[in-house]
Amino acid sequence: MLQEKTITKVNGIKAEDSAVIAQTASRYKSDVYIVKGNKKVNAKSLMGLLSLNMKYGESVYVVAEGSDENEVCKKVCDLL
Repeated sequence: MLQEKTITKVNGIKAEDSAVIAQTASRYKSDVYIVKGNKKVNAKSLMGLLSLNMKYGESVYVVAEGSDENEVCKKVCDLL
């Protein structure tokens, strides 16, 4: 599943937000990635998420593959 999401947090996605996203994504069996530009990182990796430096108004893609991909994709998008 592929879903585009615009960052809506005014301060962008910081360390605390990234930690919540990584913890949430880790609860699911599916592989989950966030793609920004030409960079693709595992959404279960805190360091990977921080490396994207996601700012307010930027667009990213959430990619999920697996048995619970729809549910995890929605959860991660809600956190962005």
